[in-house]
Amino acid sequence: MATNEDALAEGMHPDKGKVECCTALKTEGLQIALNEKGYTGVIVGVRSDEEGTRAKERYFSARVLGQGQA
Repeated sequence: MATNEDALAEGMHPDKGKVECCTALKTEGLQIALNEKGYTGVIVGVRSDEEGTRAKERYFSARVLGQGQA
C-alpha cells in the first residue's frame, strides 16, 4: 500500500477536479508503490461500468512502457 503524501499535504481532494485528483491520488500513488518496492509489472482490475473506455475489453489490455503508459 502506498499513499501520495505530498498530494494529500497540498490538500488534494475531488473538489479540485476528478482527473487531477485521481491522477494524484491513484495513478501517482500506484507509481510510488511500484518504485518503492521495485516492481516491474502490475495487474489491476477496472470495472467496465466505472470506466467506459474499457467496457468492451474482455481479458487483458497490455500497456507498453514508452507509449504514454508507465
